[in-house]
Amino acid sequence: MKKKHLCLVLTLIFALLLGGCASGETADKYVGDLITSIKKEDPSSLSSFLEQGISDENETYVLQFPDELKDSYLKFLQASFNAVEFEINGAKKIDDERYSVQLTFTPLDIEATTKNTCEKYSPAISSTNLNAEMTKLLEKATEAVKSSPSYENSTQLTLEVKKSKDGYS
Repeated sequence: MKKKHLCLVLTLIFALLLGGCASGETADKYVGDLITSIKKEDPSSLSSFLEQGISDENETYVLQFPDELKDSYLKFLQASFNAVEFEINGAKKIDDERYSVQLTFTPLDIEATTKNTCEKYSPAISSTNLNAEMTKLLEKATEAVKSSPSYENSTQLTLEVKKSKDGYS
């Protein structure tokens, strides 16, 4: 469970790092806009995160992650990230270029959210086409995330945001 919790935190941090510079009035507004962008408009950060995870797993295991599952898994990741509740608690100036932004988020408990789906679907697998069956399971898990998410305890995270002449990063 901690691995899944850590995975969501790393997704956020990785997405923020990939965000680079953007214009905004304040450091906390920049972080809020970036989170909103990832949740609502631009899943490319999650796509990069998925590609990195696939690459890491492919180096570890003999069986390789099938390309056919990338779209379904990306939809699952996007729905999972959208279910995470975020609250920006303001920014504090560290020095002329750096700000500390407090972020409180309530992570999705993926295991608890998808447990019933997996338990119901696994015995019903009838095909030997593992990719097709996994795609169906990911679709059902995505629906479970959207309809009945289960959450862990809220967590606080401090992000460092750097100001430049072009905005923040």
